[in-house]
Amino acid sequence: LRPLWIAPATTLAAISLSVPLILDRFHALPLLSPLANLLAIPLVTVFVPLGMAEAAGLAGLAPALEATGQALIAVARRFAQGPALAWGEVSPAGYLLYFTALAALYAWMRGRLRPSSALALIVLSAFLSLLPARLPELDLWQLDVGEGHATLLRFPGGVEALVDTGAPWAASRVIRALDALGVDDLDLLVLTHPDRDHAGAAPEILSSKAVGALAVSPFFPEDDPALRLALARRIPVLRLAYGDVLELGPARISVWNPRPAAPKSDNARSLVLVFSWRTRRVMVLGDLPARYEDGLPEVPVDVLIASHHGAENGTGPLVLKRTRPRMVLIGVGPNRFGHPSGETLERLQKAGAAVYRTDAFGAIEVRMAP
Repeated sequence: LRPLWIAPATTLAAISLSVPLILDRFHALPLLSPLANLLAIPLVTVFVPLGMAEAAGLAGLAPALEATGQALIAVARRFAQGPALAWGEVSPAGYLLYFTALAALYAWMRGRLRPSSALALIVLSAFLSLLPARLPELDLWQLDVGEGHATLLRFPGGVEALVDTGAPWAASRVIRALDALGVDDLDLLVLTHPDRDHAGAAPEILSSKAVGALAVSPFFPEDDPALRLALARRIPVLRLAYGDVLELGPARISVWNPRPAAPKSDNARSLVLVFSWRTRRVMVLGDLPARYEDGLPEVPVDVLIASHHGAENGTGPLVLKRTRPRMVLIGVGPNRFGHPSGETLERLQKAGAAVYRTDAFGAIEVRMAP
């Protein structure tokens, strides 16, 4: 009977060693993969010799090689449609805990560890892997979308909001980042204004992720592709303006721009938002020019997302004085405009804020406990 179980045992052993790598790189584990491998192994044992023989000149084997290859593809396609375990990025600690539990199981099976000790190690590893999820915090990601803007805010309870998406070319990059972070759906997608480097990837995000609501300003054009797609998919569209307050799970979103009489400029009509969670605050300025900062609140913030990628005419002295940010994040990439400007960087330095740029650091994560 040994040959009957050696194949499934080998398959399960191989899969168990590769689980964290598969989840980390592909963010999903097909649950039927052991069965698929059992069906594929006999086909591979036939396919490889046939391929070698065909390469050696035995052309008459080509039909059999083609049939075996098609059978392999059919197995892969069929089982790829089955249920899958979705997962986000696996941290180094996650790898360590997983292989600690796996080693304990292996040691018990080999008789080198008592069952009680193996069970204790497995339970402890599982508990430690879940522990970070039990500690409430605001997790902010300034995504690297080149010369553009995209900020992901993740609140306790699985509430997630994405502010802007970057340019159209960045759509795949944003989607990969969301997948890596385990973001299957967004409670809120905010587009501060219709510029391509802020809203260009929105249609693809709306097509690939479930979105609870889309928030735009009252001046956002009705014919914008993202707005048309949201309406077609029956996604609620919120028109936000100065003075509005939105409750999003444990978070509170205050809107400080645009005003009803905002100038006819997309930048001046940018949504300016303050996300509040317990004692933590994050302000997003969009592309608001500094000369329109007089309507912004006098409230300290932990993180300020710089206006207009650090342009000289944004993130002025007034907003820095009123918000006293501990940290300023700049979404920027290679550009011909000189962003971020030296004058803006000097202002931020004088304000005492720590400055982080996506062109220098890539994607930036900021974790804030209560």
